[in-house]
Amino acid sequence: MSQFEFFMTFYSLLVGLAVAELLLGFMNLMRHRQRPRLGLLTPLLGAVVFLQLMALFIDAWTSMRTVQISMLGLAVPTLIGVATFAASVLVVPRDVEEWPDLDAYFFRNRRIVLGLLVAVNLLILFHESAKVRPDQLIAYALVNLTGFALLGGAMALRHRFAVALSLAALICLFINAYSNTRFSLMRLFSYLTG
Repeated sequence: MSQFEFFMTFYSLLVGLAVAELLLGFMNLMRHRQRPRLGLLTPLLGAVVFLQLMALFIDAWTSMRTVQISMLGLAVPTLIGVATFAASVLVVPRDVEEWPDLDAYFFRNRRIVLGLLVAVNLLILFHESAKVRPDQLIAYALVNLTGFALLGGAMALRHRFAVALSLAALICLFINAYSNTRFSLMRLFSYLTG
């Protein structure tokens, strides 16, 4: 077993538990006898967290092949896994009876969940920035700044529609950044800056 295979076993466990926790939270809502008003914000946040988890698997495959099996080498990936697990747990309430409106729950917990996603993306940025090719550095920075701005908007905005728009744009950014399409923001920003 290679170091990367050993690392992926550990990392997949952390991220896989986060995926399971997120999906179980939503499935428990559907199972509940008196379902709360779902609203728009909690499902959008769930989609953002799910896409973040999928992006973690893609990033691990593409940029974490050189992770060293040591306390220091595993520190950043472990923090990323733990933070996304915590975010996944907090997307949906455990006690549904206390939250008849999930938009209210979203506004109560959004800063924690989105703050954890900001921390995750800062850790990823820290880990990946040294591996970005110099000719793609500006485009890479612009894509990441766009993501941080959308996360910040979802954290700070007060109007439901504006928050939903910010989360929907973040979903589009994730899909665009991690899809193999001819049009991507990375390509657009690379074209504009170089």
